[in-house]
Amino acid sequence: MRRLQILLAGGILLLFAAVFGQVSLFPGVRLQGVLKDAGGNPVNGGVTVQVHIYTAPTGGTPLYTETFSRTLSAGILDVILGVGQGTATGDLQAALAATQTEPERWLGIVVNSDPELSPRAMLNSTPHSFRVGTVDGARGGTITGDVNVAGAMNAKNMVLVSPGPIQTPLSIQGSSGQTANLVEIKNSDGLGLASFGATGQLQVSGVLANDELIVLDDGVGTNPTVKIQGSTGQTANLVEVLDPSSVPLLTVGAGGAMNAKNMVLKTPGPSQTPLIIEGAMGQTGNLTEWRLPIAGGGYSTPMKIGPSGDVTTGPLQVDGSVTLNLTKVTQTDCGLTLDKFQSIIIVDYAAVAPDTVCTINLPTAAGIKGRTYTIKRAFYTATPQVVIDPYLDEKIDYGSLRYLFTPGNYVTIVSDGANWHEIAFGNSP
Repeated sequence: MRRLQILLAGGILLLFAAVFGQVSLFPGVRLQGVLKDAGGNPVNGGVTVQVHIYTAPTGGTPLYTETFSRTLSAGILDVILGVGQGTATGDLQAALAATQTEPERWLGIVVNSDPELSPRAMLNSTPHSFRVGTVDGARGGTITGDVNVAGAMNAKNMVLVSPGPIQTPLSIQGSSGQTANLVEIKNSDGLGLASFGATGQLQVSGVLANDELIVLDDGVGTNPTVKIQGSTGQTANLVEVLDPSSVPLLTVGAGGAMNAKNMVLKTPGPSQTPLIIEGAMGQTGNLTEWRLPIAGGGYSTPMKIGPSGDVTTGPLQVDGSVTLNLTKVTQTDCGLTLDKFQSIIIVDYAAVAPDTVCTINLPTAAGIKGRTYTIKRAFYTATPQVVIDPYLDEKIDYGSLRYLFTPGNYVTIVSDGANWHEIAFGNSP
């Protein structure tokens, strides 16, 4: 506690003490004293007291002013700054915050219309200080309450160590309705390099370097583990994977196109499929397309697989065996209409009468250009005659029907997109 005894103009003497309470215990600055006249007698009655806080012992503009109106008894004056007892101008906490260029604070008092009490009283720290001016040179200690940093916090080699294996060394919590970023990292020019948004988005404008980066799912199972979203009007690639010489190995363009260099898909085990291409419900676009660039721009499409699994447009080269679907037609199957799942059809049953006919209906040739069927009558005399019937008015080589009269006869036909054409006919035992 600091006490001053100062003679005021008009012969008034003020003896006071300034008490600074610890922030968690006392939010203001308390001034206590006895106001006496020049003869040493306590002053009674109404007085107006102005309290100023300065940065210098003389001159200057007050950082803070508070005016009190009091009725004294036995000269006792007891007021508290910063808690609304008087009329204040300025911020008390900001006024008491010392800086490196202005580390001192001085108290000036004016009673009624007298000149300011002189000399001013210097405010010193006490064991329970209201505000610490600086923590330079401080070592150790524990802060158990909240710490609010309103200005810039500069740190050199700052290391945050968890006090235990289940504690979080650094937790940043936004306020209710938070919209501003939780964390921003900028360069010396103020250019943003990285930021954590209010909902946890990590935005990196520079290079994110790490020997091993592991991204774990949040465990909910309904959110993507990694999500890369471009901006409106995005033209640059969304993803680029480069080799040490900065040669692109894998890129994902703004429109979703993926370019890969020597990409090999390996199955993780003997029962897994290395590549599955699954269309959406009601798929109309092709499942896959093989394209080649054309001089002057654009692409050719040597081969594509449509939404129904049809391979169209170009040759399909297979270095190995090809298994085609084989359908055996019995008596109860006669009259069936072929579809995209059939390829080789054999009518293989014994007819109950010599003139029995088994009809095989073709689907419309429209929209299935290149689809091919091979139809055979099994080789024994009891099999029925086979009639191949095109759809409505469509033709097979300009004829309306195609017959397999002899056991062992077979024919291969193909669609040109409008009608059917015979490309092979023969007889085999």
